[in-house]
Amino acid sequence: MDKEKIKEIIGSNLPSGIGLSFSDDTLEIVLNRKSVFGNMQEDASAFEGWILCIKSELENKGYQVKKVNIKFCDSFQMGDSPKEKQFCYRLFKCSRNYGWKIPEDAMIMANVSSLDRAVLTCPKNDAASIEVAQNAEARLERIYIEAQKKKGKVINQQLPIGLFKDKVADVNRLTLTSFLDMWEIEEETMKIYELKAKGNNKVGIISELLYYTNMMSDILNGRFYFEPNSKDFRGVETLKKSIGKIKYLKGVFLTDTLHPLISENKKKLADAMAFVSGAVNVSFTFEKNTDDISDYSDYMGR
Repeated sequence: MDKEKIKEIIGSNLPSGIGLSFSDDTLEIVLNRKSVFGNMQEDASAFEGWILCIKSELENKGYQVKKVNIKFCDSFQMGDSPKEKQFCYRLFKCSRNYGWKIPEDAMIMANVSSLDRAVLTCPKNDAASIEVAQNAEARLERIYIEAQKKKGKVINQQLPIGLFKDKVADVNRLTLTSFLDMWEIEEETMKIYELKAKGNNKVGIISELLYYTNMMSDILNGRFYFEPNSKDFRGVETLKKSIGKIKYLKGVFLTDTLHPLISENKKKLADAMAFVSGAVNVSFTFEKNTDDISDYSDYMGR
């Protein structure tokens, strides 16, 4: 069946920048340059999220989706820029964790291999306070952390996730640097949070949390290393001391607003996303970000 038929069956609009088809038991997705170079929050780049959502909804309608085949349009040639290396990492993890077929491209594997034993940048300062937070999600993040602090929890925030070759320097950059919203460690369990403010209901939240759980599992398994002689900002020393000790990594969707394809399939999606990486068992859960915030409107600056 073609993309329009899939749209009709699952009852949802589909991203214009991604090609889709389903035949026998195989879901095929065709990506392009915009998919590779776009922000993974955006529909054209959030291929992991769309595959998981479409697969779940087709199965709800009685179709068996046993295979996933990811392809590129004929005109695209993979390069080795930081953005392309990051995208190849995402592709590789989908193949490794879920058995999805990815293009047999030597450049993809070369990009993935180039990340082995990469160095992670460390925070250079503390995260900004709520008074100077620049947007609604940043304010909500800090309100949530303060609410948890009253319960005795220690939640750290805005951990930079960027990879470099040998030493942290722009000339050595392997991947772009993004920031993990929040994280906490309790004994053998680490939780990482992907937070979204009310009204932000893109499917890309799945791709983002998958990326961070994959990166963190590789950190915990010793594939990537933090730069030496760093100062203890944003709890990074606690994280360093936990490497090799964490057995359970939980990815938390922290939001009150979800895309219908996610909200109607939360348990199914959480089960489908789970994976094991080395010594780390990775699972997922959904929580509301207003559960412990008495005045929800505060974060909107009202």
